[in-house]
Amino acid sequence: SLGDPGPAEESSAGASDASDRVQAEELRRSALVKKMIDIAGPDEGAGRALLESNEWNLERAMSAHMQRQEEEERARQAAAAAEAVARRQAEAEIQAQARKAAAARQAAEAAEAQQRAQASASSRMGVHISTRHWRPRPGVDSCIRLFHGERVEVNWVA
Repeated sequence: SLGDPGPAEESSAGASDASDRVQAEELRRSALVKKMIDIAGPDEGAGRALLESNEWNLERAMSAHMQRQEEEERARQAAAAAEAVARRQAEAEIQAQARKAAAARQAAEAAEAQQRAQASASSRMGVHISTRHWRPRPGVDSCIRLFHGERVEVNWVA
């Protein structure tokens, strides 16, 4: 009979329906990916992957995307804070080294000054001949008077 479809016609109609459903599902999924990109901004591959991992549920995929972005932002902030701490520690270390270097320079200068003072004092000790007359100031009782040409032995310097 002409009005009744045969088995071959039924199977081709069923295959056509399945193909139409697959195409419709792919169009729906493409629309979801486009919507996800428009709203949240991930690239097409990332948007498709998020939707696939969330069973093509746009709300869950958006939530997962936002959560990932928040985690990435927290990680960036933590990295920036760690970098700031490291930079402050490095600056503190540089300042400590500068203080140590300055203290070492001061100690070296003090030692050098002490050596010069000792060398100066030791060069003043010994036997000397007065090159001019010298009279102590009035009121100073513990000084002696020297005449030009007198020989003096110095054995202590203040």
